[in-house]
Amino acid sequence: PPPVSLSLSPSLLCLSVLHILHACTPIQVNYKNWVASSGIPALAYNIGDRVVSPPELQADYSEAQVLVANSYFISGHRYQYLLGNSVQKASEAGASPHARARAREAHGLLPGHFLIANFNNLDKLEPRMWHMWCGLLQQYSQAALWLQKYPPARAARVEEMAREEGRMDMARMIMTPFFKSDDHIGIKALADIFVDNPTYNAHSTAMDTLWGALPLITLAEEKMAARVGASLVLALGAGWSVARSLPDMAALITALIKHPARLSRLREAMAQARHTAPLFDTVRAVRNLEASLRLMWD
Repeated sequence: PPPVSLSLSPSLLCLSVLHILHACTPIQVNYKNWVASSGIPALAYNIGDRVVSPPELQADYSEAQVLVANSYFISGHRYQYLLGNSVQKASEAGASPHARARAREAHGLLPGHFLIANFNNLDKLEPRMWHMWCGLLQQYSQAALWLQKYPPARAARVEEMAREEGRMDMARMIMTPFFKSDDHIGIKALADIFVDNPTYNAHSTAMDTLWGALPLITLAEEKMAARVGASLVLALGAGWSVARSLPDMAALITALIKHPARLSRLREAMAQARHTAPLFDTVRAVRNLEASLRLMWD
């Protein structure tokens, strides 16, 4: 058998646990399976980084921590999603307002509003975030909320809840289905910002967002799953988007609503950084992971 096995897929959780408990390989590693400690003694290591699993929290893990450089999250976006299609061009920070407005209208989005997006599964929706969004839309008439219509039953309940509460202007709450994989990054980048869920952050969705140079406003809390967003944006050089508290998150969003020129400059900087920063440097990240695996075996 191979000397080291990585537990990767939470969708195969039961099979993964059986594999781990039978100790099919000498060294077993938790990597992107549980975004937390597994609590399984047979798993010797957990791969993270200094942001997502800080060294001072080692005592909270049953596994020994292996902290890779930059972010633990490896992405193939540089090779999988080529930039330059028509939607992507219209969503770029430097696109003309006319092109951006036309692209938004073509996808059922509000052309003249500040779009606060959250593309996470609606099962992650938290009351504290809902109240913050409602407050921002009440305070700023130019703001609108954009959510993903998934899962469908949850989306119907969110719409029902919004109508019952009466705090949300339904004309400024947009819910869209999944977009085609070739276009979804460019379409999502038509938003102005993506506001993350604090308790369980976006993972792959956040990578899509950042590859589209769409700012990710995230709040780093204590648990590993609540620190993934911070890990990603810091590896992109966009640490300004990490909030210290929920009021700080609201203040960050408010500042960007009030100062669109600043938002445009930040997006342009992110568009440049995605080609040079460690976050999307797949080769570097894979080499770091390989070095870590060799150290585990040695």
